[in-house]
This record gives sequence, structure tokens and C-alpha cells, in this order.
Amino acid sequence: MSGASFVFLISSSHPSLRGHFPGRPIVPAVVLLDQVTTHIGAATRCVVTQLQQVKFLQIANPDEAIEVTWELTDLAVTFSGVARRDNNVVQLLSGRLILRPAAGESR
Repeated sequence: MSGASFVFLISSSHPSLRGHFPGRPIVPAVVLLDQVTTHIGAATRCVVTQLQQVKFLQIANPDEAIEVTWELTDLAVTFSGVARRDNNVVQLLSGRLILRPAAGESR
């Protein structure tokens, strides 16, 4: 079993935000998932094969630091993403991913 964390943000200039609720843009869920799966895939040298469970609990704002903690057990990852707002920790998303080793990698 192993785990880690990483922090990312989606810039207010990100192309996915154009027209996405003008005047009050929010980061689309697919953009958040892309960051999560890309970071975890690179760290584990695995490919995400299934989004077994994903929950979006709050919206993510542009230019907001999002900290994702994750834990790997066999070929499954549980993760949670939070942001800090007004001295409070707000959970934005959580889920479970299923992985397989990338080509040429072994587990």
C-alpha cells in the first residue's frame, strides 16, 4: 500500500472555461478528472482503466489550488481532492480508480 499527494490548479485562461458559465466560470469535472488520472497514472506508471466511483461534492474555481491525496492498494486507487477557502478545508471530489500496468511495466 502506498500513497502520495499533489497540488494543481486550472488557470482562469484555460480554454475549457470560455463560455462555461460566463461571469462565474467553474472548472468542468472532466478537466479535474484529467488532472487526477494524469498525475496518478504518471506516479504509479499505470493506466487508468476504470473510474469505479467518482463524486463531485463542490465546484472547483479557476486559479484555485486543489490538493489531491491518494492511496494505492494493489491496482486500485482511492483519492480525495480539497481546496482551502476562507480558512476552511472544502472537499471537492473523491473517488476510486482501477489501474493496469502501462505497457512494458510490471506490478
